[in-house]
Amino acid sequence: MYARCDALEDARQTFDEMCGSGVCDVVSWNSIVSAYGQSGKARKALELFYRMADEFLVRPDVVSLVNVLPACASLGALLQGKQAHGFAARSGLGG
Repeated sequence: MYARCDALEDARQTFDEMCGSGVCDVVSWNSIVSAYGQSGKARKALELFYRMADEFLVRPDVVSLVNVLPACASLGALLQGKQAHGFAARSGLGG
């Protein structure tokens, strides 16, 4: 909601507070990754995607991939895009 109102800092603060309270699931991660991606901050979106999966052990879902692939494309991050595609294929998220 905050991100759609051009209040990315407020969105991030809310996200950080939620995570600090232990209420950080794939939906909240997808929301903040999407917010950064839609705000033209693709590098930060990609960084958060990797933190979600690697550091916080939240399993990405199909929405996660929908959010991260455009970030990969806008950065020209072919390797990361291929990794996301491979994850989708291995996880059965490709349909």
